[in-house]
Amino acid sequence: MLFFGINSLAEALNSRYANFIDEIIFDREVKNKRLEKLLEIARNKNIKLRGVSRSVLNSILKNSSHQGVGFKVDVIYEDIEELISDKKNFVLCDSIQDPVNLGSIIRNALLFGFDGIVITKDRSIDITPTVAKVSSGALFHLSIVKVINLSRTIDFLKDNGYMVIGLDMGGEEEISEVEVSFPLGIVVGSEGEGLRELVKKKCDTLCHIKTTNRLNSLNASVAAAIAMYEIFKKDISKRNI
Repeated sequence: MLFFGINSLAEALNSRYANFIDEIIFDREVKNKRLEKLLEIARNKNIKLRGVSRSVLNSILKNSSHQGVGFKVDVIYEDIEELISDKKNFVLCDSIQDPVNLGSIIRNALLFGFDGIVITKDRSIDITPTVAKVSSGALFHLSIVKVINLSRTIDFLKDNGYMVIGLDMGGEEEISEVEVSFPLGIVVGSEGEGLRELVKKKCDTLCHIKTTNRLNSLNASVAAAIAMYEIFKKDISKRNI
């Protein structure tokens, strides 16, 4: 996959993805000290570099907001069965379709100490270059899991000692007041439909976020960020952050 942006490249080079970057393509006319430093780091890692004109780079990346650089690397998808032994905390995305929302959720997950993102094969947007750019490269530091059935995944987590909290406007508990245990998963639904009914039933508890109720709902990524922050505050020491 072709990713783009200086922050995305910087984070990829500072992660395990650095070992898998096939090529970095850059605008040879761009004068940017940070980009030049990143290209030097890439040279030292023996990563293939290719300088091209801006018009060629625009054509290759099919995007004009690339900040003068793109790079080829495949997304590393992991099996959730192999991650639970480390008691990783997850954000599970139920039917998130907007790449900006998913990118924001990924960025905030890293900031608030979560370890992985779970998306579904058919009902969620996949990882894209836009998702990576919006995440400011946080994507490259998290475990990314793609599952076929989110409800079964929730069952699997619960069977292995996880608490699973669903975010829902009609949830009985307020997220800042709920008692939590770790390891933990938060389930975030789409803006239009929220959590699907079966997904709601599978969660240990449903929590709402207290607002003025002047609008129907929060943006999905904003709701996720608030919930992650509230959980982050509850017991940092339990999560070894």
